[in-house]
Amino acid sequence: MYSIKMRIINLIVVTVLCVLSSTKGDDGLEMCPVSKEKQLIGQMVRTEIKVESMLQETRKTEEHVLSVLEYRKKDSQKSLDALKETQDTQADQLRNVTENNADLERRVSVVEDTVAPVAVVAFVARHLKNVAIDNGETLVFSTIVFNSGAGYDNSTGIFTVPVSGLYQFNVRLCIFVNTFAHIEIVSEDVIITRTRMVDEGTRFHSCSELTGFAVLSVGKRVRVTSSLSSDVKTNFWFSPGIVWNTFSGVLINRDN
Repeated sequence: MYSIKMRIINLIVVTVLCVLSSTKGDDGLEMCPVSKEKQLIGQMVRTEIKVESMLQETRKTEEHVLSVLEYRKKDSQKSLDALKETQDTQADQLRNVTENNADLERRVSVVEDTVAPVAVVAFVARHLKNVAIDNGETLVFSTIVFNSGAGYDNSTGIFTVPVSGLYQFNVRLCIFVNTFAHIEIVSEDVIITRTRMVDEGTRFHSCSELTGFAVLSVGKRVRVTSSLSSDVKTNFWFSPGIVWNTFSGVLINRDN
C-alpha cells in the first residue's frame, strides 16, 4: 500500500511539472501525455479507495468475529463455573450424607452396646389337674409344654414373674354342655381379666379363650381361678387327641 501511494505521488508531481513547462518535442508533440497520466492516476486512486474499503470491511469482520468469540468464551466460562459449583455442592451433600450415615451407625452401635437383650420368658402348660372345680379354686395345669425362664410351677398352677415388664396371659378351657364357669386371671389379689364361659347346648361341648395384659414386677404371682361355676361333678372336659385346656404367658417388653 505504501509503494502504491508513492507511485501516485510521483505521477502527480511529474504531471504537474509537465503541465507547467508545456514542453514540446521536435515533432511538435507534448512531452508529457497529461491526459493519460490523469486517467492512470484516477484508476489508481479508485483502486486504492476500493482496497482501503476492503481493508476496513475486513477489520470490521475481524472485530465482529473476535467479539463473538470473546462472548462465547465468557459464556462457556460461566457454564463451566456453574457446573463446577454444582459439582462442589453435590460433593458437599454426598460428604454430609456419608458423615450422617457414619454418625447414625455410631449411635446404633452405642444403643446396641447399652441396651441389654430382652430375656426370653414364656410358658405353656396344659392338662387340668382337677376338672371338677370349686368356687375360688386355683386351676392347676399339670403338664408343662415349655417353661422358659422357669416362672411357672405346675404343682401349684402359679406363675411367678422372673423379669419385670409387660406380660400377656392366655387361658383356653373346654366345658361340658349345659354348664358354665366364671374364670379370672389374677395377679396377687388384682384381677387382670375375667369372663363367663358357658355351654347351653345338649350335645356338643365348646371351648373358650381368655386373654389379659399386665405390667408386673419381679416376684408377682399370677394364677387362673374360678369365682363361680356349675354345681356338677365335672365342669371341664379334655381329650388329648382333640383339645387341650391350656394356660400360657409371655414377656412382651422388659422394663428398662
